[in-house]
Amino acid sequence: MVTMDVPPYCMVHGNRATLVQINSLGLSRSGFSNEDITKLKTIFRKLFFKSNNEKFTDNLENLEQEYSGFEPATKLFNFIKSSKRGICQYKE
Repeated sequence: MVTMDVPPYCMVHGNRATLVQINSLGLSRSGFSNEDITKLKTIFRKLFFKSNNEKFTDNLENLEQEYSGFEPATKLFNFIKSSKRGICQYKE
């Protein structure tokens, strides 16, 4: 069951769906370059892997600045910020 919003380019799994990874195969089939897919994977890791004590919103703002010219990232960040139900969580 998916009870929260699923960000663009992402895959979920399980009952009470949790984020799993970027949908690399789907992106490739949709014409995304390998470079763009790699960038999205990097953004996913930086956004959802808890490697520091930075708040999610601060991390999101930093990534927005870092990837400001990358349109797929802008779409992802805008989706997350505008979500009414919240987004599915990532569980390691």
